[in-house]
Amino acid sequence: MQTDWTCWRDASHTVTTHDFGWPQCLDCHAAPAYYERPAYLDERLELTIYVPDSAGIANMMAPRSALVGGVSAGGERVLVHFEGWVNGPAQYADRNARGLWEAGVEHAASRLVTDYPTSACMTPKVVELCAVGTYNPTTHVVTITNEEALNSWLKT
Repeated sequence: MQTDWTCWRDASHTVTTHDFGWPQCLDCHAAPAYYERPAYLDERLELTIYVPDSAGIANMMAPRSALVGGVSAGGERVLVHFEGWVNGPAQYADRNARGLWEAGVEHAASRLVTDYPTSACMTPKVVELCAVGTYNPTTHVVTITNEEALNSWLKT
């Protein structure tokens, strides 16, 4: 994990750490390039993998979408990014539903931790989601804790 960074707009600016660990300038909001940000992530960072727990949320995305969010710290809502391959799976076309979903987890998590601009995100109520596992964006390890709920979502 990298620890030193100076604002590229003005070296005298004050730098702080973003929620996910990469640096960001307090004065002008500059940050490392998107492709550099994962190098700043803590190796212990785990994101929560969700599936919709309500028809309302499920109807807002493509079936079998991968949903990844931060851990809700007792809040009512949580930011989640999702990937449903609505424009086609491109290089993942040969994968089965589970393999395509796992690739979606990686893509959604990448956008979440780099704060990448996308319309594939929302802040639903935590009660509208069901946590099914975790994802570590530095090691790319997916750990499933609720196989039944995940399998149910992948069959829709």
